[in-house]
Amino acid sequence: MSKTTKFYPKLILVAKFVAVAVFIWILFRQKNIIKQINFEAFHLVRFDLLLLILILMPLNWYFEYLKWKVTLKHLNYFHRKESISSFLSGIFSGFITPNFIGNFAGRIIYYPFRLRPQLTLYTLLASYSQFLTTLSIGAVVLFFQKEQYQLFPSKFNWIICIFLLLGWMLYFGFEQLKPERIRLLSFFRYFRYSKKNQWLKLRFLIYNILRYFVFSLQYVLMLNVFQADFHWYYFLYVSIIYFWSTLIPSFIWGKLFIRETVALVILSAVIPNTNIILCSSLLLSVINQVIPAVTGIPFLMKKKKYE
Repeated sequence: MSKTTKFYPKLILVAKFVAVAVFIWILFRQKNIIKQINFEAFHLVRFDLLLLILILMPLNWYFEYLKWKVTLKHLNYFHRKESISSFLSGIFSGFITPNFIGNFAGRIIYYPFRLRPQLTLYTLLASYSQFLTTLSIGAVVLFFQKEQYQLFPSKFNWIICIFLLLGWMLYFGFEQLKPERIRLLSFFRYFRYSKKNQWLKLRFLIYNILRYFVFSLQYVLMLNVFQADFHWYYFLYVSIIYFWSTLIPSFIWGKLFIRETVALVILSAVIPNTNIILCSSLLLSVINQVIPAVTGIPFLMKKKKYE
């Protein structure tokens, strides 16, 4: 066994402990958010709706898991137990990176070195498809949103749509560009080119839309948990919140999450009680992100046979 082979497991172990330390630090810093909430403003909490939101959380992540599952099947690497463990590990690694972009790191460590480049590329492709889906739905809503509720003048909507159109063209026409011919992009040689890629991308899109509906429904229900009267147009505002919070990466933890900040700007126009907005967004983050991330810790720390 070479020195490099002996050193690699130690490096992975250190990276795992660093990841857990970052996770704990993130949670600790969120106490600054909680201090800003006036819990006395809530006279009655709808625990029935809160239970429903908790029930929807596994469904939310199940659609994300389906993208990982079809990816593994597409590459002929699928084994049920391994796919679930690697997926949960990826939830944790994604949580401690901006916009969950690092979810591939926790996943690929379950697989041999020779498989990791392909798995990384297809995982990033799935994340890119969710990114485009969220932005596209939000962009459509922006066209029908009143001027005073937008963060930027409406003329920028056309610029956003042009970039999104280019983004979808890149998504579906990536194979024709053959980027591996460029030396700096030679990593894309691991991308498996086939007609089946288009079907895989369509399945990603379907699961993205289904997942988007679930976590948007969760957000609207969470507003009602804290006595915000239900209105169907809350879905439109939630779409705009996800649009801006997705577009703006959250590099800095410890202050308000990007989503909480955007929610205060967008929803304050229709919900005067800022405590409802802040608490709803924060609690939903705990349910949809923190709880799954905690669940993924044991799977990241588990020793893999390929390390």
